[in-house]
Amino acid sequence: MTDHETWAELALERFLGNPDGREALYLARQGLRTGQWDDEYVSAIGQHGILDPSSWPEEQIAAFAHVHALIYGGSVATVLVGTGSGPYRDSDREENAAVLATLPRPFRASVDMSQRFSQGDGKLTWDEPVRVSLATGLIDRRPDGTTYPLTASFKIPPGSAVLEIGSSLPSRTWSHLIDRAGKVARWPYGCDRLRLMVNLDVTSMIGYRADELMREYREA
Repeated sequence: MTDHETWAELALERFLGNPDGREALYLARQGLRTGQWDDEYVSAIGQHGILDPSSWPEEQIAAFAHVHALIYGGSVATVLVGTGSGPYRDSDREENAAVLATLPRPFRASVDMSQRFSQGDGKLTWDEPVRVSLATGLIDRRPDGTTYPLTASFKIPPGSAVLEIGSSLPSRTWSHLIDRAGKVARWPYGCDRLRLMVNLDVTSMIGYRADELMREYREA
């Protein structure tokens, strides 16, 4: 068992240890079962082989709930980057590298051809500031009565993130977001976009969100 899977089991224990946690776990599973979130969003957080997300092990549901809370709670900013197609099998690394060679500027991706003892399948870099979207915690209502989260938009500085291609457990995504780097780019099977996720609460980004939002407000 990997470290991130162990963390997911500990997270599950905490969820089950109190009524609010048990309700959050139930709502996450129900949301996955009923299609509350689109497939791309769910797959970006995690893909577990051919398993339907609602059939994930309980600890992976718990990990999904943590990542979802980070995104919708305004801790993790995201940006979608077009790839033109979904990835090939994990073993088809040269083919995946060829697809990623066409990413729009300022993004560049490299695929680790050996992936021996590596933290991921490769790396995504951007050498210019990029605009990301961040949930504000507020919602608005459409004419049909359904609701959607309101987001703020601002730029983050040049940087890099570990790249995870194809199947990857929710607990692995969560582990990348809560480590010191706090960034991960997910390119799931069946998706023609990769999703860069950046945790703005990690040490390297603390204060940046507020500074950038204030600057954007002043320039508006």
